[in-house]
Amino acid sequence: MMKWVLFSPELYYVVMAAVFFFMSLERQAEPRKLYKWAVILSGVGVLATVLGARLQGTLFFDAYRIDLFSQVFKILIAIGTFWVMLVCSELKGVDERRHAEFYFLMTICTLAMMMLVSAVELLTITSPWNCRRTRCFCWCPCASTTANTPRPVSNIS
Repeated sequence: MMKWVLFSPELYYVVMAAVFFFMSLERQAEPRKLYKWAVILSGVGVLATVLGARLQGTLFFDAYRIDLFSQVFKILIAIGTFWVMLVCSELKGVDERRHAEFYFLMTICTLAMMMLVSAVELLTITSPWNCRRTRCFCWCPCASTTANTPRPVSNIS
């Protein structure tokens, strides 16, 4: 199996974001036309996410893991995006010229959430290697393992 198939829901949302980006460059974008595009594209996004639900594997040197757990949350995120796009038919609080940008930002946020769901580590804690490399003498357990003597951050008496 090709590795890019594992990343297909995210790739679809990248293409969807590009569509809304180019629609935002249009001067006279009609809000009703944008709404229809948003609902159709987000519906297809749900379909693309559901079709990839049984895929498993890792990407990007094992930093990105696709498994059933992440795929279920991706489906929930895609359904939530579809629901928001469906409910936002009028967007009274957003200027008519900015509707495409609203849909673009919604798509980018959906893409970011989908990528966070499959990320193996959300937070990288400073490791001993990183402290030695950056010469960071912070108050961490690895500071005592460095060759240099750690200096205090401030002179608090």
